[in-house]
This record gives sequence, C-alpha cells and structure tokens, in this order.
Amino acid sequence: MTLRTIAASLALASYLVGGAWISPPKSEATEPLDAVFDCPNVGGLDYLLDQRTVLLLGEMHGTMESPRFVADLLCNVVASGRSAALALQLPEMESGVVSKYLDSEGSKEDRTELLAGARELSLYEDGRFSEAIVGLVESIRDLRAQGGEIELRLFVPSDVDSLTRQNLSTVEWPMAVKVWEAIEELEADLFIVLAGLTHSRVIRGSELNPDYEPMGFILTEWNPKWRLLSLALSHSGGTAWMCTTRNVVDCRPVPVTGGGRGDPNSIYIYGEPAETGHNGLYFVGDISHSPPAKADMVELEFEEQTVTELPFEPTPD
Repeated sequence: MTLRTIAASLALASYLVGGAWISPPKSEATEPLDAVFDCPNVGGLDYLLDQRTVLLLGEMHGTMESPRFVADLLCNVVASGRSAALALQLPEMESGVVSKYLDSEGSKEDRTELLAGARELSLYEDGRFSEAIVGLVESIRDLRAQGGEIELRLFVPSDVDSLTRQNLSTVEWPMAVKVWEAIEELEADLFIVLAGLTHSRVIRGSELNPDYEPMGFILTEWNPKWRLLSLALSHSGGTAWMCTTRNVVDCRPVPVTGGGRGDPNSIYIYGEPAETGHNGLYFVGDISHSPPAKADMVELEFEEQTVTELPFEPTPD
C-alpha cells in the first residue's frame, strides 16, 4: 500500500457530514467529587452521561491524541461519581501483567516490569501498543488510586493472530464476543471501546464487501439494553506512527492530512449513522505520532512528539 493510498484511506478519520449537529454545546467542567480529580473539559460529555452508554471510539493507531482523549473522558466520568470501563484492542493474554501494573504504585520498576513482561505487546510496531497507550494505562492506575471506579479489559482473543493482520472479517466476531462479555460483566455507566476505525463501524458493509460485518455492527445486533454509539476520530492533520509495509524498518512517523474542525476535545453526534459507519465524531485538533512502547521508554506522560525530518516526502493533499 502506498503512502498516498494510506493518506486517502485515512480521510475517513477527518470527515464532517453536512447538516446540524444534535450533540449539546461544549459543556462546563463537571464539579469533581474530590479536589484530587482535575480533569480537562470534554465538550458534549453530558450527552454521554444522561443514560448508560456503550461508546465505540474509532481511532487511527499510533497517535497521542486518541488515548489522551480517552483518559480525559475517564477522568470526567469518575469525577462525576459514575463508574467507567475501557476495552482496548490488545491481546487478552496480556491481561495479567496489565492488571498487576494497575494495582501497583506505578514506580519506574513497576513500569519496567509491565513493558518487559508484556512479550506479545512488545511485538507490536504499528502503533497499537504505543507510548500513549501506556500513558493511558497509567492514567487509569492513577485515577483508581484516587478512588475512581474504572475497569480495564483487553479484547483481542488469544486465537486471533493480530500481528500478521489476518483477514479482518475473521476477527470481528471473536472480538465482539469478548467486548460483549465485558459489557455484561462490568455494567459500567460508560463503557468505552477503543478500536480501529473499521472495527468501530455500526453499519454492515464496506467499500470492498457489502456483506462485511464490523465488530460495532455485531454489537448493535446484540445490544437491546443500552445506548450504543460509535464516534470516529476527527483531526486537523499532523503525524501518526504506522507501518507502510510488514517490514519493521518501514514503521515510522507518517504525515496525515485532515480536514476536521470544531472545538478540540469535543464530541459531536449525528441524528443517524453516517455512510462511513459512525454515529458522530470526536475532534482532537492537530495529531502527533506516538511510537511503540518499549522497556527503555523514559516518561509515561502524554508528551507532544515533534517531527523535524522525515525519510520521505510528505503525502500531497
């Protein structure tokens, strides 16, 4: 796949559909239960909290902004006195080492044990297990330590070979099963699923296969009890960490164009799912790449990544 093709396919991540938004205006910051919760504002959050909601967030793997947005959402949910849960598109076989970290003090030694122990995750070079994702896990650990009610689940079954990216149609159903089991088990006020844009679609069909059934669509068929919404990443452009071939040497920061607009860190909901398969979008502004998490990474904070020189020409608009 060429860089031009990749950029074109990522145009879905910055779309805006004509017509009026039905989401509420940017909300005021929620009054925290305790001063320890200091949460960035998330516009439109009140709409998500007026009833129990399963929220699918479609992301472009390898950015700082989607994991940061999820961390902000979780902070605001627990600050409002509600419970939250998060499902990540990572192999469930690593659940033990991740859970151990969530129960730790979050020291440098604890972080080293997490990154050294997650052997399957260490093989991910395409941005799915990025430094930003580790930062998100640390945010959950910190919020839980302060009294926040948050659960975390990994939903890629052990028999799904996600490293070699087998035919997507074969992974949607088993991933949907794992997410559904977690939804039923945890019964959180807001259950967030962070997954790739294709997996999070809530309508049947794709450009290549009209019968394609994404994980999000399958969940809508199974979910008679709770509101289920799917939001796609919208952004103003920047860089994302991705692999342009299956060779690890071709994993790097890639320039991405984006035409999104709105208030950064805000949610917008449509009346009906758009043709791209989502009920709305979450706008994050400019995006910046986040490289794969490795045992020698220094900081867990969501630090901005700056690309000063790339080994190829940026993809033209």
